[in-house]
Amino acid sequence: MRLFSRTLILFLGVIVIQSLLTFLLIDNVISTVNQKDAQDELYFEATTVDVRFHQAKRDMWNGLVRIKRSVLIREFLSTHPDAVMSIDFRKILREVLDSESIDWLRFRKYNNTNITQTEVSNLNRDIIAFDATIIPPHDFTFNTNYQRWPILRVTSQQGKSYLEGTLLLPGKGSEVWAIHAIRHLNSNFFRTLTETPTTRVQLYVNNTIQGSSSAHADSIVDNLPKFESPPQYSLYKHRLDSKQWNIDYKRVAPEITLVTLVPNDKYIKRKELVLSNLIWVSTLSALVAIILGLVFSRHITMPVRKVLHAINEVESGKLETSLETNSIYEFTELSRGFNSMTATLKTDRDEMRSYVEKITELKEYNETIIDSIGSSLLIVGRGNIIEDANDRLLRQFSLEAESVKGALVNTCFPLIFDSELMDKLTRIRHGKLQEVSEKKIREGENIFEIKIQPLQKRKKNSERQAVVSIDDISKEQELEEKIYQAEKLSSISILSAGVAHEMNNPLTSILSNVQLLIDEAEDNDLKEPLQWIEQETQRMRRIIKDLLDFSAEERDFQKTIRDKDIIEKTIQLLSFSTKKKKDIRYSIDIPDNLPSIYISSDELKQVTFNLVINSIQAMETSGEINISARTYTDNDGQIIDGGDEYVELVFQDTGKGIDESHLKRIYDPFFTTKHSGIGTGIGLSVVYGIINKYQGTVSVDSRIGKGTTFSIVLPTYS
Repeated sequence: MRLFSRTLILFLGVIVIQSLLTFLLIDNVISTVNQKDAQDELYFEATTVDVRFHQAKRDMWNGLVRIKRSVLIREFLSTHPDAVMSIDFRKILREVLDSESIDWLRFRKYNNTNITQTEVSNLNRDIIAFDATIIPPHDFTFNTNYQRWPILRVTSQQGKSYLEGTLLLPGKGSEVWAIHAIRHLNSNFFRTLTETPTTRVQLYVNNTIQGSSSAHADSIVDNLPKFESPPQYSLYKHRLDSKQWNIDYKRVAPEITLVTLVPNDKYIKRKELVLSNLIWVSTLSALVAIILGLVFSRHITMPVRKVLHAINEVESGKLETSLETNSIYEFTELSRGFNSMTATLKTDRDEMRSYVEKITELKEYNETIIDSIGSSLLIVGRGNIIEDANDRLLRQFSLEAESVKGALVNTCFPLIFDSELMDKLTRIRHGKLQEVSEKKIREGENIFEIKIQPLQKRKKNSERQAVVSIDDISKEQELEEKIYQAEKLSSISILSAGVAHEMNNPLTSILSNVQLLIDEAEDNDLKEPLQWIEQETQRMRRIIKDLLDFSAEERDFQKTIRDKDIIEKTIQLLSFSTKKKKDIRYSIDIPDNLPSIYISSDELKQVTFNLVINSIQAMETSGEINISARTYTDNDGQIIDGGDEYVELVFQDTGKGIDESHLKRIYDPFFTTKHSGIGTGIGLSVVYGIINKYQGTVSVDSRIGKGTTFSIVLPTYS
């Protein structure tokens, strides 16, 4: 019964936890849905209020425009001195105006300094004088309009708000009529702006309430958050007057704000209803689970105890143990399956003992074969763990079998198995490579040739063992190195001689004179460009030294400044040296966030220097040189701008251009079309060699008399 009790308690605990999680989930979902619905409702109501408010303004404006455009009204005002008092004029006004958009009209007649006033009110009834009980004429301040078209404004006077429109029309002779249209912005007006009767609307002028759709607006005004600088923002679940409101503020004019308040009651009731139903369902589920558990407990716990007892017997080694097969429900099948399992286990135990004896014999046979092979061998298995090693390997590296077996390959042979070779070993074991042969893997002073092959293939897509052979080829490799160094030195000597002839002879003289000028210069403006010259001269020395040291081991490089800064400094150096001879204008359009290009700083300077020097030499007295850069990604042939895979540098000049017959030879060493003494013909060949070294491309587009454009594409570090 203890098992059942624990199971029942666990099951009830699961129900409780599931109910709590469901409660929290549904609560979160309802809150999210309520928030979304409240936002949509508030947006709809606020938009409706705003649209209808502006529609009221447009209606008044259109009414005044119709007055202005009415030929009959203008003829009456210009030909009849008492036009506004005539019955015919009032009939015309009824036909022209939309009476719902204007509550009162006032006409002012200006004749030099004499001013007379006539008022027209309430177009729904007969046109009569202004109703002084609502707005006394002598207390109402009207706006003045000096423009050709109507002007509308919201004004607050005597504690009430009004929409006022003003229009000027010519009268008789020098008379001018000022027409004022007024609409009272009372609670009835604001109620017409809303879509639902529970929504409230309030009008603020300079953060002071001037109108509301509710008669109880004052009870909300004191606690309503003040409208700040944004043109529109919303508040949700804000408590006012013991209720929650969703509030939208919208500025419709510099000093006028419309506030829309939508009650949040229905969303609160929706959430309470769903959660209460969920609690009832969870409680009912727990009660049903308890009742069913008590009913079926006797039919479950007793058979389970018998199974547990039989399992303990089998665990102790009594494989003859069996269960009765006359149990109820699925326990009969369970008993049959248990009995079949114990019988199978007994048979498998006997077969396993026979297999162990055969495997032991086979293992001894394989070890004898491996030890008889004349090479140093390793057997590597799952996880690059050494499973076996022959005696020749142990003797060659002075290792013990106990320290090798079960260890990682790169732990026992760290100088041979680097990360790259370990990756290839892993790929061979996974069937992604067929064979690997590596040379020049050094351990101390020795050089080894490593060959890796799969030992056997088990199941498809499974890991395999690998056989690793390690042969000492130090003497053979030493001879190959000497031959290779001799060939490399022979080839580099040709290029080094040309560079040394062109650069090294005048280099010492330039550097000495520049250093002397720096010491004598007192003007900082002069000293700074001289220091640039000294710096670039030193860089030229390093280039010559690198060429002469070509046979030495290759060195890594690391940039310390941005590529854009390198190009700009190179241009500054060249512009200083050429500004007295030629009028060259430089334009550099390179983004500040340009990804780092896969090229060393000195080689980028050298490429920029050679290309710009060629452009300068191609221009007689003046011209332009434009340098730009862009990034892109090559997605299976589809060029995507703005990617971070490649950087394209474009050098464009307005020089004399290159003849089409010479374009195929411009990268040949010592090929030049310049006069003797101007160029050596190795600049573009150096550029081509540097770009090709970093797996980049160089292309050229040139037209005689139009200029030349070089496009360089290099990969980025990413």
